[in-house]
Amino acid sequence: MAKRAVTKNSGLPGRKGWLLGLVMLLVSSIPLPTHARQTFTVVGTEAAEILACPRRQCTVLDLIPLNTRVDVTGVPVDGFVPVRFEESAGFVSEFFLYDPASNTLPPQLVEGQVGCQRIALIFNIGSGFEPATAILDTLAR
Repeated sequence: MAKRAVTKNSGLPGRKGWLLGLVMLLVSSIPLPTHARQTFTVVGTEAAEILACPRRQCTVLDLIPLNTRVDVTGVPVDGFVPVRFEESAGFVSEFFLYDPASNTLPPQLVEGQVGCQRIALIFNIGSGFEPATAILDTLAR
């Protein structure tokens, strides 16, 4: 009886071990989603904020300057893309990331939430230009 226990626990894979090994091999051979290996470029803002979590209220961990490339590390969560930039890892709003590989522009804000009682004015003057502060002066008046 003792000999049987030693043979069973000798480290040789039984059916379960062999099946688990096969499943692990198959899973490890599945390629990661394309977006998980892409590098995006920051657009539409002087510096994009890296947030600690995928919500606007989260702590700002770092800033990524305009036209800087950033590594995307996973799938978007509620409009925020997980990224890595230098020593920082967190989430950036998808509105500030451009995918040069697929020439995919950031999503556009077309319509807000009903009952929000706010308005957003967006002035697209192009990346790399000085901010058009005269527009803000006019709106303030």
